[in-house]
Amino acid sequence: MIARLACATVFLLPLMSCASLTNKQCERGDWYGIGVSDGQAGRSISYLDNHREACADVGITPDRAVWLKGREAGLRQYCTPENAYHIGKAGDQINNVCQPQERLKMSRPYLVGQQYYDFTQQINRLKSEKNSLEEDIRLIEVDYDPETDKSKLRRKWREISRIERRIEDLEDQRSLYTLLYALYN
Repeated sequence: MIARLACATVFLLPLMSCASLTNKQCERGDWYGIGVSDGQAGRSISYLDNHREACADVGITPDRAVWLKGREAGLRQYCTPENAYHIGKAGDQINNVCQPQERLKMSRPYLVGQQYYDFTQQINRLKSEKNSLEEDIRLIEVDYDPETDKSKLRRKWREISRIERRIEDLEDQRSLYTLLYALYN
């Protein structure tokens, strides 16, 4: 069974498309709009090669000059402090497509967003840990033996209380970082 699945994967993989554009987008030829979209996504100039490959199937060559103008317009939206905050908040990295003076303005909001993301990750890990402890408690309560399980339950409940306090602290810190971002804008 596994061998068949592996074989099927090997034969189907080349048929799967990862094209940057559909044939219809290539035929429409809105290279300015495609450039704007790529700029907004922080894509590098070399990304045009992906479009060239995607459109080769239908015999179309991207208009580099028009695409570059669109990309520049899109980069004006990508290379902003506000976008940097959202990139950091999503846990992503800023692509190296912005001018040095723009990157400088983006650095602080990015770090604030990144800290927000880190707090969120910690909160999620603690919530998962809490859920696991609550499941442990439910399992212990099914076959509860007062002599052996009473201290186990107490330890688990104390740990849950500690986690809840830590979550609350992290949520407060995360709110502070949201406030800091608002102050910078």
